[in-house]
Amino acid sequence: MGDPPWTPRSRQASAGLSDGAVLMLGGLGNEGPIQEVWQWTPSPTNILEGAWSRTEKLPPWNGRFDAAAIQQVTAESEQVVLMGGNDNQNRGDVWRWLRSPAIIELQLDESEETGSQARECVSHYGRRLSGTQSTV
Repeated sequence: MGDPPWTPRSRQASAGLSDGAVLMLGGLGNEGPIQEVWQWTPSPTNILEGAWSRTEKLPPWNGRFDAAAIQQVTAESEQVVLMGGNDNQNRGDVWRWLRSPAIIELQLDESEETGSQARECVSHYGRRLSGTQSTV
């Protein structure tokens, strides 16, 4: 994977995507909670090689660590949901990163090649999934 361009951190959230990419969200750095989202995209020819890119300069959520991230895939979309975490205060918010359109493999007959739909990644930060908080 090579040397990452992001600052050292711990306690970050991460989630794998359906095409082998990985999102890394937040974390705890030497200066405190980190407010960043990075994506590692594998090389099309070698899944062990790829490149890191920052997906959003400053996401609207506060820098945080110890958050949970989970990938959800439906027929229409792929998203990563970021839940809670701590920015020196426990958080009960929920954010999502949406990839649209979803990656769809097309199966054609034997006389034609198999292709895939273009994969543009659109982030929709700041869209709360719920206006209420629950306690356990």
